[in-house]
Amino acid sequence: MPAARHDEDGPVFESSWHAQALATANVLIDAGVLDRDAWSQALGAALRRRPEPPGDAQNFYYECVIEALEALLAQSGQIVQPEVDAREHAWRNAYHRTPHGAPVELRPEDLSREDGN
Repeated sequence: MPAARHDEDGPVFESSWHAQALATANVLIDAGVLDRDAWSQALGAALRRRPEPPGDAQNFYYECVIEALEALLAQSGQIVQPEVDAREHAWRNAYHRTPHGAPVELRPEDLSREDGN
């Protein structure tokens, strides 16, 4: 795990999605949707499953957080892979359409799979 940076207010994340990924895991654990031990095991497995790319420890770790969350939620039946794929596709469409610096917003047409991806 990469060393966490801190300031006088606590942990500092390089990207907002890093904080959101961990917050999602915490909320799901606190709500009883995920088991804390299962979460720890799934994250450890995700970290061991693939080699860390040189120079990108921060993103690598949080990508493993997402991978572990998706795996646990799929195992529990909370999500199904086609839904995950469709949402990822939608965000990719929205991201590519959005001008730099503007907030990314999903539109209904972003959920369409007409481009074959």
